[in-house]
Amino acid sequence: MTAAAAPRHGEPRHAFDNPRQASLPAEPAPAGRPFAAIRASVLRPVLDHVAACGGDVEALLARNGVAREETDDAYALVPMKRYLALFEDAARMLDEPLLGARLGAQAQPADIGPVGLLFACAATIGEAFEGMARSMNALQGGTAALLAGGGDADESVWTYRLTDPALGVRRQDAEFTLSANCRFVRACFSPRWAPLEVHFEHAAGSPEDAAALERIVRAPVRFLQGANRLVMDGGELRRPFRAQDGGFVEVLRRHIAELRMDEAPGARLQDRIRALLAADLGRRPVTIATVARDLGLSPRTLQRRLGEEGTSLRDLLRDYRAETARTVLRSGTVTCTALAARLGYADSTAFWRAHRNWTGHAPSRMAD
Repeated sequence: MTAAAAPRHGEPRHAFDNPRQASLPAEPAPAGRPFAAIRASVLRPVLDHVAACGGDVEALLARNGVAREETDDAYALVPMKRYLALFEDAARMLDEPLLGARLGAQAQPADIGPVGLLFACAATIGEAFEGMARSMNALQGGTAALLAGGGDADESVWTYRLTDPALGVRRQDAEFTLSANCRFVRACFSPRWAPLEVHFEHAAGSPEDAAALERIVRAPVRFLQGANRLVMDGGELRRPFRAQDGGFVEVLRRHIAELRMDEAPGARLQDRIRALLAADLGRRPVTIATVARDLGLSPRTLQRRLGEEGTSLRDLLRDYRAETARTVLRSGTVTCTALAARLGYADSTAFWRAHRNWTGHAPSRMAD
């Protein structure tokens, strides 16, 4: 399919180019800001590329407050703000302004776990995007994704946007995501497929970068738009490519439902806090104020919701430290001083006292 030419300046081609004339469905207002986090699996291509280019991966992780242990678990949650900062930092480190777009062009559906597998086994391109929209919050929270203009419409629009404006620069993530979406369609449906247009919220880089980005997505690119979008041929999205394996799809949907970050938020609040503790302890102070800010809640709301669950930040912090200490001490590979620093204690004496309070005895490993 040949990409249609589009104007770069002057009157917008589409009503949704002007936010005041937007024809896309309004997004439902969430009851409190969603937890903006992303699965650690998305970081792996970035870190692998940095390592392959001779970059200092450990320094990159440390500068952006991401623990190495987080990246070893594909299902771990990394705060979105840190992921975005790390991605931008990696592009600067390697002097690759199109890092996100180029990594996206190499991505495979399996790289994003069950959400990508559900995309890959859809019967049509439209069903693939509809499934991704419904499943996106299993991969990352604080994200709005939707497919509009279905039915008999000539054009369909896939929209991707992070909902928290305070997250900061997000160029690499946006270019990675839309480039990867294009790659997924080509890998799963048609290698020659191309969108009609691609829109980005951020400003264009250099003219050379903009031209290279158009070659990657194989379509005209417009910048400073109201959202990140793929404008696509509606007929192409409705064309059947395969029969769907209903049993396999049902298994994937059940697994995805268990991973969603926007469902049963009360039941998942403690898990979110534990993810933040894993990222923050030993790197910055952990307080009600810092945790509430990362969760998009007020300190009072956080305390109230934890109280409703019969716990508190102090209890969660104590339990996390105790569990981590027990696991690490059994390994016999870390000194008491190093473990105390990792758990956010001022020194090994403070850790020794805390451990005795938890267990009634001193740590079993004190090989300093």
